[in-house]
Amino acid sequence: MKSIIFLFTALCLLSCSQKDDQEKEIKEVYNNGTAFNTFLNNSKLVVTDKEGVYTKESAIETGNNIVFEHKFVADDEEGIADDEYYEIIRFEINANLTQFSYANKALTNINPVLSKYCYCYFPTSPEKSVAPTGSVTGKKQSNNKWEINLNLVFYGDEARNITETFTLKN
Repeated sequence: MKSIIFLFTALCLLSCSQKDDQEKEIKEVYNNGTAFNTFLNNSKLVVTDKEGVYTKESAIETGNNIVFEHKFVADDEEGIADDEYYEIIRFEINANLTQFSYANKALTNINPVLSKYCYCYFPTSPEKSVAPTGSVTGKKQSNNKWEINLNLVFYGDEARNITETFTLKN
């Protein structure tokens, strides 16, 4: 019986350690990669939950809004299998706006979402099932460019701070 309890405890500690290591690796990867910042006119954002994981999926469909997309693609490590990682942050605004500022509860108006793609597991937990907090501001520079500042926390503890020029996606 003691050996069963020891084995169970060891497995629990190992799985917690692996989760912490996985989150640390993702944070380290974010420093090495390429970002793409684009927007689409005449679009709408559709957000869906993924079963069994806390991360959400999003898709861009034809609509009446402007959808902004920040895509980060991490550099691959040569010789390491299945280390690919990328993430996408999307949100939408009313097409009539030329500048905007949304914070905390008002973020529901623009529906910001962070989707992560890798050979990783992000199990559902109550701590992660929270709405994004922070702020998003933007100012239209031309028909092809917007200056955007995202200072958001997704899933309770995943901060992203991005200040970039977003360009019209063809």
